[in-house]
Amino acid sequence: MTTLITGGTGKTGIALARLLKQAGHPVLIASRSGKAPESFKAVEFDWLDPTTFQNPFQANTTIDKLYLIAPPVFDSIRHVKPFLDFAVSQGVKRFVAVTSTQSNPGDVPLGTLHQCLLDLKVDYAILRPTWFIENFSTNFYMSIREKNEIFSSAEDGRVPFVSAEDIAQAAFDAFTAEKSPNRDYFLVGPELYSYDEAAKLLSSVLGREITHKRNSVEQQTQIFGYFLGGNGKTGSILAKLLHQADVPFLIASRAGKAPESYKAVAFNWLDPTTFENPFKADPTIDKIYIVGPDNVYDALPHIKPFLELAVSKGVKRFVALTSTQSQPGDRPSGVIHQVLLELGVDFTILKPTWFIENFATMFYMSIRENDEISTTTENGRVPFISAQDIAEAGFKALTSEKTLEQEYLILGPELHSYDDAAKLLSTVLGRTITHRKISVDEKTQALSHFLVPEYAAYLANIEHLIAGGSEEKFTHEANDRNTADMTILVTGGTGKTGSILAKLLHQAGIPVVIASRSAKAIEPFKSVKFDWSDPTTFENPFKADSSIDKVYVVSPDGLYDVIPVMKPFLEYAVSKGVKRFVALTGSQFNPVDGPSGATRQCVVSLGVDYTILRAKWLPTDAPCSDNFSNGFDRTIRESNELCTCGEDGKVPFVAAQDIAQAAFDALTADKSPNKDLYIVGPELFSHDEAMLLLSQVLGREIKHKRVSVEHQRNVYSGIMPADFAIYLAGLEHMLAVGSEERVFNETDDKKIMTILLTGGTGKTGLALAELLHESGHSLLITSRTGKAPEPYKAVKFDWFDRTTFEAPFQSDPNIDKVFLIDPPAFDVLPHVKPFIDMAIFKGVRRFVAVTTTQTNPGDTPLGRVHQYLLDLGVDYAVLRPTWFIENFGTDLQPSIRDNDEISSSGEDGKVPFVSVKDIARAAFNALTAKDSLNKDIFVIGPELYSYDEASKSHDTPLYFGTIGRREITHRRKSVLQQAEAFEHFLSPEYAAHLARVENLISEGGEEKFFYESEDRKFVGKQTLSGYIQDNRGLWMR
Repeated sequence: MTTLITGGTGKTGIALARLLKQAGHPVLIASRSGKAPESFKAVEFDWLDPTTFQNPFQANTTIDKLYLIAPPVFDSIRHVKPFLDFAVSQGVKRFVAVTSTQSNPGDVPLGTLHQCLLDLKVDYAILRPTWFIENFSTNFYMSIREKNEIFSSAEDGRVPFVSAEDIAQAAFDAFTAEKSPNRDYFLVGPELYSYDEAAKLLSSVLGREITHKRNSVEQQTQIFGYFLGGNGKTGSILAKLLHQADVPFLIASRAGKAPESYKAVAFNWLDPTTFENPFKADPTIDKIYIVGPDNVYDALPHIKPFLELAVSKGVKRFVALTSTQSQPGDRPSGVIHQVLLELGVDFTILKPTWFIENFATMFYMSIRENDEISTTTENGRVPFISAQDIAEAGFKALTSEKTLEQEYLILGPELHSYDDAAKLLSTVLGRTITHRKISVDEKTQALSHFLVPEYAAYLANIEHLIAGGSEEKFTHEANDRNTADMTILVTGGTGKTGSILAKLLHQAGIPVVIASRSAKAIEPFKSVKFDWSDPTTFENPFKADSSIDKVYVVSPDGLYDVIPVMKPFLEYAVSKGVKRFVALTGSQFNPVDGPSGATRQCVVSLGVDYTILRAKWLPTDAPCSDNFSNGFDRTIRESNELCTCGEDGKVPFVAAQDIAQAAFDALTADKSPNKDLYIVGPELFSHDEAMLLLSQVLGREIKHKRVSVEHQRNVYSGIMPADFAIYLAGLEHMLAVGSEERVFNETDDKKIMTILLTGGTGKTGLALAELLHESGHSLLITSRTGKAPEPYKAVKFDWFDRTTFEAPFQSDPNIDKVFLIDPPAFDVLPHVKPFIDMAIFKGVRRFVAVTTTQTNPGDTPLGRVHQYLLDLGVDYAVLRPTWFIENFGTDLQPSIRDNDEISSSGEDGKVPFVSVKDIARAAFNALTAKDSLNKDIFVIGPELYSYDEASKSHDTPLYFGTIGRREITHRRKSVLQQAEAFEHFLSPEYAAHLARVENLISEGGEEKFFYESEDRKFVGKQTLSGYIQDNRGLWMR
């Protein structure tokens, strides 16, 4: 016969299953998922769902014994009794149930199970274990590890702690005994210990003092009210979604086990030896869902090594769970965001608001027993979100073809205060539930019973932010974003630039509607009938998609007088909510000249955001590089010649791909450029030179036939209206007098050229990227992985691998400026020089490099690049920042947090500490200025501080939130001592160099730059006191 084990995936249940199996007894495990570990047969069963009660007996008709673990609810008999009655009716003859030493028959919650079995008059055994010995490695685990304490309300009382294995053995004996015991048994361990004695035993084993914190009954009740049922559910729900979609996945858990039939592997954030396990178990892992370690405030030392390992193992996409209030670098969960940014990989950060499930977990006992919810939120409102919705967002982010936006706010559909929630609960439960408003200190104290102090303080403080509207604002921002980030209409969507633009938008996950005369477009694009010559079609796009807010405008083919046709549509589009237009015109026109000038006038006169792309393409102007394979292909193919009236004029031919990319950038930029932008290719060619290149490629001679303007007008008149033919031939003839060559040479500030950022995923690089993007500049980021955060385009580049040097220019031939962050080597010139040489060959005209205040041209390590730029005679700027203000939150952060000290060899010297954002602003100015600086600039902050003054921070004392004030000291080290400290993360020669440079502070080496002349320095705005105020959580402990 068969034994049915409820709670079969728990500690005692699985131990019992193993014992029965080893003895040759058939076993069936009942679990909510219908799955069980270790190949045990299982069936779906849920105490709270009576429809599952028959499942075990349908799966196995030989069940005659039943192991009972009651559900984790206070009034469990309501759920248990119906199942016991049904089990008896199905032939079960013996029951073994687990209650507790303190549960007598009829007592709530577990004694009612005992009484029920007595009333049924069946064979039974009641196992009444004392407190589990495993509690020290589960319930007390974090308090022992982080706080060196055990908490209880037991005072000096002693307990014969018992193990789950011993309980399972007792159950096995009760089941396999020839005759049922029909009685209850107290299950105890072999020794008596008070919690004081247990703490002493732990102290002797761990080598540090563990204490027993004596709580009152009220305090302990509040603690249990927080952690009962507190396990997260997003991972298990996500696993189900992936399983249903047939997406392979692997679950990582500390036990190496997983519910259902899922494959699992042992993984523990706090044990780096387990980090390799997932990749050994499955080397095909390419995506990871990240939930940071529980109850660990400073998670960075645990998270960073694993993420770096994952990238090295080929992981290409990460989806991480943080919170609405977590910014990159913030502890505890924001550090995940920061590390992913620095790694330059594809990622999505899921930022949910407060879980709706908290009412069934964190607040369960206080609602159940005290009819109340206690929070610090006052009247603040929250768009509560469910674990199911979070899991669905994670599923979408993991399985979408393209990585979703970097930050993904996850909000529920309604705003509720905790007062509102209490009223709803009162209505449902039929009794009054109140919202008790408590202080931050009260909340911190309550949370500190089961969380490390800094984590408890963090949670209490962010909960209190709700009172100030911290969570409600996200609902309003999301509504604004939903209104602004909508659909883009692409007119001419089946044409050369339109079709490419549609693909770029689709790949970026931006909704697109294509407008064409045929109302047809290739999959997967949505299309609508639209004809410039038929005003009745103007409303079609907005009927098809009412969320259109941006339009790419390509004027009607071959039409000279475009205003009567275009103006009514553009005005109608504005009336339907369109807020931005990007229009494609030709490069040569006066403001109201011809179709291009008229198009511009129509768009600009609307008074909305706009960009005018002034490019060369058929049929509006000519020529575009794509014209050689389209407009001119027939004469080239059939007559081996190309006819133009442009004589020897040179053209910076541009590809449709580049025009589409420029349109994409203008449409998706956070801020509209609101100006004309010339779009040119990277090289100048006459038509003679272009035909010579074609001849070499095709293996036959292709000639440029020079014709008169009249001849060209006649040719064009055969394929387009006469007025447009005259206009187009005239534009082509202007090539002869250098019309396009002047655009190439004289209008760099209006061309869509690209700025390359090396080190673009670092702090300065990302800050600079944000400034450039917000200003509408085209940019390309390099990283070793070839990845960068959205919305930036990236390319693989490694200073130590010269084969990657050409990749940026292959990706974007329009690069004309480069931001240089040198590699982490002592002598950087051998790595940087070959790249600079190649960049100049590829058309780069300006370099902006970053060195240091103490690095003069020619100095090692960074000054040699400075000298090389001087020797080349190219346009350049060298930014020479002082010591970073962010060092207090990175290099010096652990010593401030853990040891209350700053260490340096700077003695009493003063430093004008500068922030990376200010350095980025200086770089932005140097890269975008019309004229190159061609000099070096000292980049400093607005104030002078010694390290003594910084440790005291007399303007704003180092203040650690709810922890209070504490003294931070400046520990003075010798140059040798500091060099030894730097050697932990730098090469010996670099460490020695850095220690010597730091010691120059003591001689006024940094202070002097504060008094440099205004033309030699850039003074930032970030103050040290402001930085400390904004980031004080970094130093909490």
